[in-house]
This record gives sequence, C-alpha cells and structure tokens, in this order.
Amino acid sequence: MKTDVIIIGAELDGLIAATRLVEYGYTVRILAVGAGSLHYSSAGEHVLGFDSSEQMVKNPFEAIESLNSHHPYRRIGTSNVRLALEWFYKKNDGSNILSVSPAGLGIPVYRALPWQATFDDIKNKNATIVQFRNHGDFTAHLASNELNRAGYKVSVLEFEAPDVFSKNAALAKSFDRLEDPASFFLGLKESLSDETEVLLFAAVMGFKDHQRIMNEAEKIIGIPCREVSTLPPSIPGMRLDDDLTSNLKQQKVSIHSGVKIIEHRSNGSHCIAVTDDIGRSYEASIFIVSTGGVLMGGLDIDSHGNVHETSLGLEVYQSEPLSAVSVDTSLHALHMAGVETDNELRPLKGYRNVCVTGRSLSHWNPAQESSCEGVCISTGWVAAETAHNQLMGMKNG
Repeated sequence: MKTDVIIIGAELDGLIAATRLVEYGYTVRILAVGAGSLHYSSAGEHVLGFDSSEQMVKNPFEAIESLNSHHPYRRIGTSNVRLALEWFYKKNDGSNILSVSPAGLGIPVYRALPWQATFDDIKNKNATIVQFRNHGDFTAHLASNELNRAGYKVSVLEFEAPDVFSKNAALAKSFDRLEDPASFFLGLKESLSDETEVLLFAAVMGFKDHQRIMNEAEKIIGIPCREVSTLPPSIPGMRLDDDLTSNLKQQKVSIHSGVKIIEHRSNGSHCIAVTDDIGRSYEASIFIVSTGGVLMGGLDIDSHGNVHETSLGLEVYQSEPLSAVSVDTSLHALHMAGVETDNELRPLKGYRNVCVTGRSLSHWNPAQESSCEGVCISTGWVAAETAHNQLMGMKNG
C-alpha cells in the first residue's frame, strides 16, 4: 500500500516530522536500521549554545544571524526555528540556562528536562552528589571537584544501588523494578549530611517509571532532587525517544526497525519507491531522509576520504577530502559535510519530493555549536511543513 510519507531513519528529526505529519492526518511509515542517536545524546535540549566565535550564547535566536549563510537555521529562517521550538517545547522566552555536565562544567541548554540539574539549582546551596557503587558510566568525584573549583559547595556520598548493575540502562531499569522506593530513599536520607540542601543523582533514576521514582525521592528525602547527565548511553535521551515513538505507534504510524534501504526507483525528478536489503519495496508520495551523520550510518566515508549519503545516493557537500594527516581540519570538515538543500530542505541536486533533515544536512557543526536537538527539531518540523504543502498541491492539482 502506498503511504503519504516515508521517513528513512529514526533520528529525532524524523520522529518530529512524523509527529507533525500525523497532526495533519497523513499516513506515515518509518524505515530505520535501528534506534536513533537520542540514545547517545547528552541530557537537555541544545538549540545554540555557542556562536560562530565560540562564545556562549544567552539567546539562541539573536545569535542565529552570526552563523554561516548555509547553516540549516539560516536556510529555514529564524521565524521557522522559533515556530518549531514553540510547537515542541511550548516555550517562547528564547533563553539558555546552564546545565551541569558529567564533568561538572556548564553546558547551555534551551530547556532543562524535568529534574535536570542546573547551576541555578546549586547556587548558594550545599549540594551532595550520589555515587552509586560500581556505576561505571558516572564519576561523581570528577563533577564535584570541578564544581568546587568553580566556587560551589558540593560533596560526594557513595551509596549502594538497588541492584548490582553497573551500566546506565540496566541501573535505570532496576529503579523501575524498585518495589519499595520509600525504604530505599529512607536509607539514603539517613546517610546524608544534615547540611545537604539539594541532592544530585546520576541521570539513571528510572526509565519508564522515572517520574514516580523522582517524586518519591523528593517526598521521602524532603529536599530538591536533580539528575546530572552521564556518559552514553543517555537515559534521558532514551526516555524522549520512547515517548515520541510510543506516541507515534498510538497514532498508527508504522515503524519498521532493522530495515536497510539499498535501492530506490524514480521517474526522473521524483522518487517513487525504496527497496530494502531483503527485497521489500515501499512506495510513497514524499520521502524524508532522517538517517543521521557518519555515526548513525546516514553518511559514509570511502577509502579516498569522500563522504556519501547512503539511502538515496544524494550528492554530498564537503569542504575537502578527509585525511588522517590533518585530524583537526578533517574532523571539522566531517561535521560540516552533508546534503545541501533549498530553504524548504529539498536537495539542491536531487528529487523534488525528498526532504533532508538533521545530521544529514551540511554546513553545521553540532559539537562546536551545541545545537543538535534544536536543528533536528526545527528541520524535522520544516520538512513536515514542506511535505504537507506538496501533498496539498498534489491533491489540488
């Protein structure tokens, strides 16, 4: 059966596009090799933390004009970035706040997640960070040392986790299974210093049952409790991924995992169908490429240092061939590589019924800018708007 829109990849931008398209009433199918990079993202939503001069940004919207003219934000326009973020976050004040990184550094985020630790939470307060014994993906002492050097008052409490697991995902699920969280947090409370005014956990306090666990912690311990992001995998990212995909499944979106696109058919100017590695063909009116960058397999590098788009063979921009000799230059060039598009996110050289989003786009460096979630959300939203306009044109034409 032909679908209105096929989204190739399960990155945040693809999930956003699917969510928006479902609101319009379209049929959507997602074809993905596996889970997206939300599983590896740091906590909080980063819209634009640093400008083109690598200076920290207070208001992301005011800093967009300093970015290069081909940057995805500049392509789609500040007004669309604002509309997309207001739609997703239900927030319009436009300012960043400083979250606490795993190393105790300040990272600008546009919106802190529920219970995410920020520097405002610990300002002029005695804070304690809990280090669960054997938890290998979080080092409370590293964060504590850095925060103390910055003038904050932070101590570390080592405490037994609910189970023997030492990795993020297993530890988070052990909190989901905690039958008597009140007893666990009472024991923790008895070990705390009376001077503690705010308690910081690693961001592993439950996966599906996170809200219940954190509410219980604050109720029993009697002080604000917050979470500090950890090394990957990211439990907050996995929570967001699960929320978005669960909602899409409830809306009858078909999500196929383990699907690798190896061929596609076209009539010249338009893509008609894609075929997976076991010969299944999928037809649609519109296609959205949301396959991520090199890390997630959306872009690939050949033996000559040239970057290729892997799903539809779209032409890729790169400033220079990648080389192991000039690592810093090549790393920046790799980040900036991707598909060039028009202002509606259609490839400049490619099919007119295809949009490209997120890390598959060129001319932006999320590591340098701290902008990943913002670009993914706003380009996913704009791709959905483009798809909607094209589908309406097909219907009326």
